[in-house]
Amino acid sequence: MTVASVYPVRVDARLDPHLSRWLWLVKWVLTIPHYVVLLFLWIAFFVTSVVAFFAILFTGRYPRPIFDFNLGVMRWTWRVSYYSTTGLGTTGCLAFTRETLESGSGAHARFFAPADNIPEDPATGSACGALGAYLVNHNALKLKPEEGRYKFVIEQGDFINRPSRINLDVKGTAGKVEEVKVGGASVVVAKGEVFI
Repeated sequence: MTVASVYPVRVDARLDPHLSRWLWLVKWVLTIPHYVVLLFLWIAFFVTSVVAFFAILFTGRYPRPIFDFNLGVMRWTWRVSYYSTTGLGTTGCLAFTRETLESGSGAHARFFAPADNIPEDPATGSACGALGAYLVNHNALKLKPEEGRYKFVIEQGDFINRPSRINLDVKGTAGKVEEVKVGGASVVVAKGEVFI
């Protein structure tokens, strides 16, 4: 088992305090004033988009103040939408077991996200990173740390014939996780270009 030494992305996270189980019953009510304001902002968004269209047509440039305003309206809309609907439920589910297919692995996981049109994901680094932190935090691994770090593999994708091995490097102890690094080999499945 080899854990990659170079991690291109570092994600810092903190555990949120316990949320009320009843919050979802009233959470959507708090968005009503936001939707009222957003109604007027979307009217302004439409007007500024028409102005921006002609500005781009004649000058070839998107006026920065209009761009910032429109982007702000879209971001606010996405945040309110997530808070009121998407954030109430979950779009994915990570199921795991400590019974593994290969000796030396820390866990075997499967990630299902049917709401996102993903019946099963063969490799989910972000979810497995959280799982690795969970396993260390609850002292649920069968291995000992090396210099304060747990280095192990989470298996995923075997049951859909797309086996993945997600390497984890978790710094911390039971009850106190300080850092999680996720890595592994990858395969290019698509290429493309984005034109702005």
